[in-house]
Amino acid sequence: MTEQEGKYNVKAAALMLGIQPGTLRAWERRYQMIAPERNASGYRLYTDEHIKMLRALISKVKQGFSISQAINFMSHSPSSNHEEKLTFQQAGLITSAAHQFYEALINFNIAEADEISDRLFSIYTTEKVLWDVFYPLILKIRIAYKSEVIINAQYHYAKMYLTTRVSSIIQSLPINHHWKVVIINQTGKEQDFQLLMLSFLLRREGMEVINTFEDFVEEEIEKILKLIHPDIIIFSCEEQTDLFGTLKLINNLALNHNELSIGLISNEEPRMVQSEKGLYSKFHIGQTPNEWKEWFTTRFSV
Repeated sequence: MTEQEGKYNVKAAALMLGIQPGTLRAWERRYQMIAPERNASGYRLYTDEHIKMLRALISKVKQGFSISQAINFMSHSPSSNHEEKLTFQQAGLITSAAHQFYEALINFNIAEADEISDRLFSIYTTEKVLWDVFYPLILKIRIAYKSEVIINAQYHYAKMYLTTRVSSIIQSLPINHHWKVVIINQTGKEQDFQLLMLSFLLRREGMEVINTFEDFVEEEIEKILKLIHPDIIIFSCEEQTDLFGTLKLINNLALNHNELSIGLISNEEPRMVQSEKGLYSKFHIGQTPNEWKEWFTTRFSV
């Protein structure tokens, strides 16, 4: 058989691609991206060329394209180097949109910011927009403020816009599991955008997330545990001066609550002795969505 001859039924094709047969049928029905042959009984038969194209399509979806965007780009890039074209075009669109987004926010142009934000969410997956646009943008705005490139009002306006938009997305996600997660910011200075991103990841997986954005002493945390009965509690601590006390607090909680999974977010490994580093490594859950998800999957079916 050649690459153009039908060889694989829908179940075999879906298994090779790592997707559900229903997903494959839905894509064909909605987007007419391929036209598999039919055998005498009317069942679909996919060629090697179909499988190759579908793998490229799935690769783009995993990189953050929406399915419709990936299909649209591929339909206009029939040559053998369409993968490179897709990657280049995607990066260019995001870079350009992120720059326009920044300018709109620091110039208090909410209408333009809304238009850019809505356009990004219509093209890419929510996670792609949050991690490749919103998160770098909040860091850029913070750096610009600290470098006195923008003033206090610009910084707080932009931060409020981004945090409000992400918070609304989080609240719109359904809760499908009984698991509860409490997130506590032990630095307690301001709403941490990274914690919002963690909250998004957990809510997307169906968990109930209670994000306090405040610091508490151990006695107060014990009251929170009795009131909420969480399955997981995550502490965030970015200040070196607060980190040692936070580690001690976490360790005490772990000793007194065997049923509780406890994690720590901190962007830099602190300067500490070996025994303290051991505690840090034990509780630290990482800095990226993949690291967070790996930590959670060792404890729950995330």
